[in-house]
Amino acid sequence: MTEERQFVEYERKGNIVTIAMNRPEKLNAVSDEVVRQLMTAFREFDADPDAHVAILCGRGRHFAAAPMYISASYAPVRSSSGSAVRKVTARTPAIC
Repeated sequence: MTEERQFVEYERKGNIVTIAMNRPEKLNAVSDEVVRQLMTAFREFDADPDAHVAILCGRGRHFAAAPMYISASYAPVRSSSGSAVRKVTARTPAIC
């Protein structure tokens, strides 16, 4: 069994989380697997009451090589109460 490659890194220092796409050899091109890993990282951010700010960035020379197309299949997953969306929008997201 092979270990899944991590294309997205998650790191928290104090109240600040950095979510970094780490696929520089492909100029951080967004694939289905990258989207899945980004969604997992943002769910982790949402679930952590001590994380107040999320910074999304890309390792290497480029943030991302292709537009990040959002379709219904990539729509944010909401809890039954919708709290995930409210929590994320109440915080300060940043893209660097």
